[in-house]
Amino acid sequence: MIHMIKKFNEEQKISEVGGKAKNLSELSKIVPVPNGYTVTTKGFRKFLKKNELKKQIEEKLKKLKKEDKSISKVSLRLRELVLQSKIPKPLEKEILKSYEELKKDKKDLTVAVRSSAVDEDNPKASFAGQHDTYLNVNKEKLMESVKKCFASLYNERALHYRKNKDILNHEIEIAVIIQEMIYPEASGVLFTCDPVTGDNTKILIETVPGIGEQLVQGKATPDFYKIDKSSGEILEEKIVTQEKKYIKGENTEELIEKKIDRGEGSTPWLNKKHINKLLEHSKKIEKYYKSSQDIEWVIDKQDKIWIVQSRPETTDNTY
Repeated sequence: MIHMIKKFNEEQKISEVGGKAKNLSELSKIVPVPNGYTVTTKGFRKFLKKNELKKQIEEKLKKLKKEDKSISKVSLRLRELVLQSKIPKPLEKEILKSYEELKKDKKDLTVAVRSSAVDEDNPKASFAGQHDTYLNVNKEKLMESVKKCFASLYNERALHYRKNKDILNHEIEIAVIIQEMIYPEASGVLFTCDPVTGDNTKILIETVPGIGEQLVQGKATPDFYKIDKSSGEILEEKIVTQEKKYIKGENTEELIEKKIDRGEGSTPWLNKKHINKLLEHSKKIEKYYKSSQDIEWVIDKQDKIWIVQSRPETTDNTY
């Protein structure tokens, strides 16, 4: 029997789970990471084979490579092919079994469904920001969200990237991470060195309320801290007023904005305890990878800090 699922605590091969999933598995050994599992590239191949999609996809990509075809039209057709297909029963069974194991004694469990792509000809190829993630997914929406991640292998930005890099003909596959959803009170990024000056004696922290998408997209002004790495002393801080927080909406794949009032004085989202714990986690991660890191993190309602991603600060990454 071909197993098409890899749990975070199992041995990971980048060719099976992609760079993002392998990285999360490694991080989970040293810092708190939301628990999860990955639908491997074996599962993706099973999906393509069962629905007889591989030949159709290859033909459309070859035409796109040879001719000046509209990427948007090709992308739309490829995504339609994927979304109209069915996930094979053996794969669906494995996904749901692992979901129930992840759920354990929880009454309800929502998950983040995240893409993790890999180029078989170049396992270290960077696909940063090319493919899709779906948040707050319940059991009923799980299979559809997995298919949407499969389909995102052929979205417009991914095809533009692959065409520009002349890798349309590469055997590029996708794995899908299914990870316990954390609803953060605050979230942010941490740099284990100054990304502008390269000074690795300091760490920089930026934080916003709720989920960090607005920070990543540059749509929110974060609280900012510069910390001495050895002593933990706050060398510089800038606290700003944020008026938006993200909460669960009725649509299980979306979070909605809710205005909040922090009052005068702009109470910081982080306290010294948070900063010390972030410093502790970041040192472990930097030591493990032996390079400066760009780390994404969240703080849940129980005040626990979770690491949700880490990548090298100065090099291409595999996400």
